[in-house]
Amino acid sequence: MKKMKKLKSDKKVLTNKNNYGKLKLTKMKNAGDFLGNRIEEYRKPLGLSQHRLGKKIGISRISINKIETGKTTPTLKIANDIANALGVCIYQVFDLDGTGNYRCLNCNCGNI
Repeated sequence: MKKMKKLKSDKKVLTNKNNYGKLKLTKMKNAGDFLGNRIEEYRKPLGLSQHRLGKKIGISRISINKIETGKTTPTLKIANDIANALGVCIYQVFDLDGTGNYRCLNCNCGNI
């Protein structure tokens, strides 16, 4: 039977019960990490601190930090509030592949 051990370096080692071999796996980034990066990309050019953005939408700086670092994923309402506070459409924030292949009916952003 295989079991996973977590290493301090954020890598995991897959080992067999009999320890014949080890395979290192790097931790994959999830959508929350990507979303956090996108929020930060829109926030910084506006000169908004995490504290100021949090104040604008009624959540703490710590919550904004956790969202930006991928430690937590915001609810759809909070994600929409963040997008509005940043002056962008929520679809722009969630453009996961970076292609702009979407069409927002509210603001007409996107490429399709």
